[in-house]
Amino acid sequence: MVPPADPEDVTGLPADVALVHAFVNTLDLREYRVHGQRMRSHDAWESPEALERWLREHQLLTTQGPADAHDAADAADAADLERAQRLRSILRDSTRQSTPGGTTPPDDASPQDDTSPQDGASPQDDASPPDNASPPDDTWPQDDASPQDGTSQLFLGNGALLTEFPLIASAGQGTGIRLVPADTGVSAALTRVLITAVELSARGLWARLKMCPADDCQWIFFDRSRPGRGRWCSPQLCGNRVKIRAYRQRRQPALEPETEK
Repeated sequence: MVPPADPEDVTGLPADVALVHAFVNTLDLREYRVHGQRMRSHDAWESPEALERWLREHQLLTTQGPADAHDAADAADAADLERAQRLRSILRDSTRQSTPGGTTPPDDASPQDDTSPQDGASPQDDASPPDNASPPDDTWPQDDASPQDGTSQLFLGNGALLTEFPLIASAGQGTGIRLVPADTGVSAALTRVLITAVELSARGLWARLKMCPADDCQWIFFDRSRPGRGRWCSPQLCGNRVKIRAYRQRRQPALEPETEK
């Protein structure tokens, strides 16, 4: 069993799902060991140049020709990198899975396991563990949004106001009404990612993008299970690893604090 290879390992996913899947997983926080090798966390956008290269590889920036011939708006700078990272962080946060109590665990919270294996039994994980918690709120335009500059504003379910990505509604024969970027260059490229996320939400697909709850993973996967109740990016890896860890912790004798005589 091997972990999901990389953000581009999107075999069988629709193109729009594959795009946002690759976008949010450019931050890879996996730090567990598999087959004797430890995975190392890394950020694919270590520089503005890396961000620009990623956007071009995913056809979000399409200016052709040598680098010195690119329009200035198409060249990513430090401010663009910060905006891309903020958008990525907001989208990643919206994929966190709620706990049975209805809360979302923080980054440093260890996932808990409710199963209690019998002595001598090996903890196992189902392919689709029960998960009755409601998925995180999707991205939706709010009725009471009152933009001051003539551009649309979008709220996320966690209250984040996305004012850095201007967009407009475009209507045309044969195209219907659709959201399009109001800017150009890198700003438009990032806005296209946001628009894609909104459209996936409207189609009910965003809720299937989920962050693995293992604190040493946090890979965002697309839940392909029919009921949409998958919890782990890999039940055999992350699911069993977390359950075995919890099982061992429960079996450790509690240390009694020494009382002073």
